[in-house]
Amino acid sequence: MTSPTPRADAAGLLRRDVLLEWYRYPPGPPVTIPRHTHDGYQLNLNLDLPGGIRYRGAYHVVPAGSLTVVMPGETHTPIDPDHRERESEHLVLYLTPGTLVAAAADLTGRPGGLPFFRDLTIADAHTVARFTRAHTALSGGPATVLDQDVRLLGFVTGLLRRHARLPAGRPPPPARTAVRRARDFLHEHHAAAVTLAELARVSGLSPYHLTRLFTADVGMPPHAYQLQLRVEHAKRLLLAGRPVIDAGHEAGFYDLSHFTRHFNGSSASRRARMPARTYIRPRTAPRSVGGVNTDTPAPARVWLITGASSGLGRAVAQAALDAGEAVVATARKAGALDDLVERHPRRVAAVELDVTDTARVRTAVDAATDAFGRVDVLVNSAGRALIGAAEETTDAELRDLMDVHFFGPAALTRAVLPGMRAQGSGAVVQISSMGGRLSFAAVSAYSATKFALEGYSEALAEEVASFGIRVLIVEPGAFRTGLHGTSMRMTTSLPAYDAVVGPIRAMQAGFDGTQPGDPAKAAAAIRAALDADDPPLRLPLGNDAADAVRDNLDRLRAEFDVWEPLSRSTDLDPP
Repeated sequence: MTSPTPRADAAGLLRRDVLLEWYRYPPGPPVTIPRHTHDGYQLNLNLDLPGGIRYRGAYHVVPAGSLTVVMPGETHTPIDPDHRERESEHLVLYLTPGTLVAAAADLTGRPGGLPFFRDLTIADAHTVARFTRAHTALSGGPATVLDQDVRLLGFVTGLLRRHARLPAGRPPPPARTAVRRARDFLHEHHAAAVTLAELARVSGLSPYHLTRLFTADVGMPPHAYQLQLRVEHAKRLLLAGRPVIDAGHEAGFYDLSHFTRHFNGSSASRRARMPARTYIRPRTAPRSVGGVNTDTPAPARVWLITGASSGLGRAVAQAALDAGEAVVATARKAGALDDLVERHPRRVAAVELDVTDTARVRTAVDAATDAFGRVDVLVNSAGRALIGAAEETTDAELRDLMDVHFFGPAALTRAVLPGMRAQGSGAVVQISSMGGRLSFAAVSAYSATKFALEGYSEALAEEVASFGIRVLIVEPGAFRTGLHGTSMRMTTSLPAYDAVVGPIRAMQAGFDGTQPGDPAKAAAAIRAALDADDPPLRLPLGNDAADAVRDNLDRLRAEFDVWEPLSRSTDLDPP
């Protein structure tokens, strides 16, 4: 279960009263959650598996895909399924009582008490869809502040109108002039992070009435209108020869995919393939056209790095940026890369990518070529750990780990090779592990995936050497990354293996934060190996890895010396 994740940006309508949570439960036995209450409204979307909840003295079945609304102060007890056959996920939104009281008063035209929800479970597809869109926008997806405001308010008002008890309301006032004021304000500030509250103050309407009347008068909601203005401005910049990434910044874009889809159809001479879910954070203040420096020299190298939100991936990205190079950084949630983009807006493109979705890996390569023209170095760094005996590991756990550590990197490698062959240079860096060279109890699945990656990469190195492409297999020991913390998973244990695997499980509990390896030094070592005239194929990192690899080589040599005669005795006898 993840810890609550509050919105970092407290400004703007309602968002100061919002708390988001994401819960992901692995397959296995039920998770026990004690009886508890909340100060505000809890809205929980059960995405995958049916569940249950004890609420108001009764047990309620919660179907998959349904939304539950728990009133403030109401004691409730979530009840997990007896055994989850697959992973389940929940999206949770907490709203303060004041938020819903204010929204209800805005709807009805009169103040009142807490909106009351008689039904715990809501299976209304319209409401569930609005909840999902609001949660996605608020959680750091490709949404402007205004888009976040409109989606949250649209969900809250729709929820109240459809499912809450409210006093009778009043009709909204006529507001053609007010809508015009809002439109003029958006024209003047199309690149700014305009909030719905700010737009409402300009128009003189409440946020709810502004959204409804603006949509009726203009034919689209305010956030869509602002987006259209940004698209048109970006088109003009592109036709003037401005690079895609600069046009996005200048127009105020956080997500380049929307305007890309529009201008691709009308500007064949300046096509851009900036993929969906590619984020380019704007600067603190939008730049003027005259302030753009179009003479910035091309970066020395362009790096495409997966798993760049933390760990070795983040360290390698930071080292490249410190050297003045460009980085296309990927992570499962692009919001985790915001700090990199904000510090280096001209040299970082952030791409939301789950490497297990191999059908989408091309988006990361397209982002690099669209933003910087090429990919010089691919670093496959995304990964996680799994502790458990071979018999304890399920097929699903093994396949999932293989997707992350082998099939994802293989797909990305294939995606960058055509460009590297065409330019006659490049490097592929595979972040393996000392567990890719040797293995031991409790890491059978983890080592299997790393052994697969290393075998693939060793053959790859020979295949692409003639094209000027290098392959480097990095074998880290224990470094202070999230691998032994948030990225560590455990299999369901079997008592038969407690003596062998149990001590390793116990060690992991206090190991995170005590690892000897420094990620920044690892990144420097990787750069040194890549820049060497005669780079190695494999690079163990850390004293623990170097010692383990040397001991393993000595053991293998000693074992081979003993059994070499038997190995050589199996050829056919000479005629």
